[in-house]
This record gives sequence, C-alpha cells and structure tokens, in this order.
Amino acid sequence: MPCPENYKPSQALLRLSLRSRGQEYPRVAALHGIAYVADPTRPRAERIAWCVCVLISSAAALGIIVTLMDRFQTDPMLESLDVRLDGAPIPLPKIYVCPPWESFEENGANKKPGNDVYRRLYKWDLSRPLHGVNLTSSDESARAREFFVQHSPKCESFIRNFSVNGIQFNCSSFESFFGSAGKCFTVPSVDIVIDTVEINFSFSPRFYPTRIYVALSEDPDVLMHLPFHIFLFPSTVTVDLQETYTSPEARVLARFQRKCYFPGEQPPVVKCVLDCQVANSLEHCDCVPWYLARVGVKECPINRYECLSSKSAEILDVSRCLCRLSCANIAFKKVQFDMKSASENCDMKIMARSKVKFRRTVRFGWIDLLVSFGGIAGLFLGSSLLSGVEFGYYFSLRTYCGAVLTAPKRRYNITKIKVIDGVWSVSYPTGTRKRLVLPRDETTTYDYVN
Repeated sequence: MPCPENYKPSQALLRLSLRSRGQEYPRVAALHGIAYVADPTRPRAERIAWCVCVLISSAAALGIIVTLMDRFQTDPMLESLDVRLDGAPIPLPKIYVCPPWESFEENGANKKPGNDVYRRLYKWDLSRPLHGVNLTSSDESARAREFFVQHSPKCESFIRNFSVNGIQFNCSSFESFFGSAGKCFTVPSVDIVIDTVEINFSFSPRFYPTRIYVALSEDPDVLMHLPFHIFLFPSTVTVDLQETYTSPEARVLARFQRKCYFPGEQPPVVKCVLDCQVANSLEHCDCVPWYLARVGVKECPINRYECLSSKSAEILDVSRCLCRLSCANIAFKKVQFDMKSASENCDMKIMARSKVKFRRTVRFGWIDLLVSFGGIAGLFLGSSLLSGVEFGYYFSLRTYCGAVLTAPKRRYNITKIKVIDGVWSVSYPTGTRKRLVLPRDETTTYDYVN
C-alpha cells in the first residue's frame, strides 16, 4: 500500500521539527542539570556553572565505565582454592621416553653421507636459527623424516630395567611412536590411575640426554620444544599435579575473557598449536619441517630448510589461532629433583592426588556489568534505561510526527494565537467557611486560519 503524501514530510520540515525537539528535550529530560543549562531565562553565570557540573559528571561517569569495561574484557575471572571431597580417579597421562641422536647413529645413521646435516635437523625445533649447516647442496628429493624413521632405534637398544611400582616390564609392553618429538616410546599405563597412591617409574637409558614428555589422554602429540624433563644423568624427579576447574557460569564469557575452552569449542591445545604451526609453515614456505609432516601435508626437502630457518619466528607465532587451555585442566609440575649415582636408574615419581583444587569462577559477568553501568549513570547523571529510550523517542518518532503535523498547518496558513482570560476562582478549604480567592489569568491556545 503506497504511503499518503501527508505522511511524507519534506527535509525542511524534518530539520525544523528536529530543531524544535532539540529545544524541547532539555526542558523535559530526566538528566540532572540539563534543564538549567538550556533555560534561556536563567543568568549566564548560572548556566555556565551548571554546564561545568554536567561536563565533570559526564567525564567521571565515562572514565569509570571505561575502567570497568577494560576489567571485564581482560580479567573477569577469580581464582581460588577448593577442597575436593570426592571425585573420579585421574587416568595416568601418556608418558613418552625419547632417545637422543646418538641412538640413531648406533643404528646406522652415521654411515649416511651428510650425517651432520641430519643430526642438526633432528635436534632443531625452529626455536633458533639453523646456522653452520650446508643445506643448498642437498638432494632436492631428500626427506629428513623418512631418514629418521628408517634409522630410528629399537626399544631393546635404548631402555633397560623398566619398572612401575616395582613391577618389571619388557619392551614388548611399550608402544613405538614417531611424532613431532621424533622417535619415542610410550610408557605402558597398565590401568594405573592417579588417586591416593604414589606412582614410581624407574628405568635405565643407554644414552643421555633422554627427553621425557607428559601429555594428557586427549592430546594426540607433544610439542617438540617443550619437554617435561631431560635426564642428563641418573636422577629422581618428583612430579605433582594441579587440577583446575571452571564454573559453568563462565560459558557466557568469550574464550579470550575466561582464557580457556569448554568441550566442543576448540581441539586440544597441543593439536591446536601444531595445526597452527602447520598452517604458518605452508603459508610462508609452502611445506613443513619433518616433525610437522603428516598425511596430506607436504614435507620440505632439505634444501628448503633455509626458508624455514629464516621464517622460524613467523611459523612459531600461534597467537592468531587463539589456542587456549581446557577449562578443566590438569597440569604436571616438577616439585623436587635429586641426583643419583652413575650406576642407578632414572626415577620419575608422581605424587598422590591432592585434595586441593584451583577453582575459577566469574567475579564480573554481564549482569554485574549492566548493574554497574546503571548505578554509575544514575549516580553521576540521574540517567536510566528509560532515559535512553526517551532520548531515542524524541529524536526519531517525535521528530517525524512533529514534521507530519506541521505540514497541513503550513499548507492552510494556520497560526497559533493565545487568549488570556481573567477568571475568578473560589477555594473551599476544609470546614464550612468559604474564602474568596483573587482572580488569576488563564491562557488558552487556539488555531487561527487567515
């Protein structure tokens, strides 16, 4: 249905109506002090004083609101300690025992021409430049990962006298694994859980340094440059675990605010970091280093490692991927380290589960933010939610209606006139006696057509 012409005011009428609303709004607004600033009948000094008061109050309210908003965006969570009264036992994490390069040399890697190049590449993890290695003269078809897999050591040539809580295990119990940390062997879990009993792993490696990685059950791999511990000689390392859980109310916050993820929001943090490094490497060098190679991803030939070395900082930068820890996180921490004699084994002790957890709760949510904003606006300016609705009404619907109603009056030359009549009014207060009140003026407005 077409809109009648009477409801289509011109731009000039809309501007005139907007100007009238601008003069009318300060007289009826609920904001404190605005009416005194806009009243032309008041002395100029008084209006200036009220204007200064309104500006100071507005600046104070805006400053506090900005501060609260920044705190809400960056630190809305509160960490505290909680005592665990019950709970399911924690499955044993995946523990990887990774041999050094010397075990590869014993398995024939030292017989390969260019052995020094492969040795340097196996120990390189993009965290430092790759200097002093002749990469340009290498064969374009040579792939480092294939070489490492071919010459990786066997469990029997590396691990001896392995036991868990005094129970001996042979190499058939280990699972061979080749991932981002190179060749590793996974410690058998044998249905062990972390609860009220200390767990002790003991083994004697044939080569040092031996790297140890600890990963949760949902992590498909480990980060090569972040080993949990490196055994340089026989010693004992004691491990404690820290449990952190987050209240479900934190779901209403964004991940960058709570700094963790709930199930289904992102893959595990290790997979997220590795996927991000793969994407960065493909973007800058169109291939990936040997320890990031996987099915469907192109591995760099050795002569392309010069590109990887020059772009190592960009490849390791995973800030754009926003990889967060789980909101129900379990972290392993070294709490004690003891040296042992050269003839003894390397030991790793996992302490019994503590009854104390870390609890993360929301200390400043959306409701708190709304209440704070309302309180600040009401305290400094006398404003409320309806004040905003009123402001929008005056400068939208009321402006339009004013322009529409002004159009016919201008078309028919209608002028407003005021008639002042003197009338007598009689007041009857409580009681029987009547009292005559002096006359007063009454103003009546009429529309007059010329």
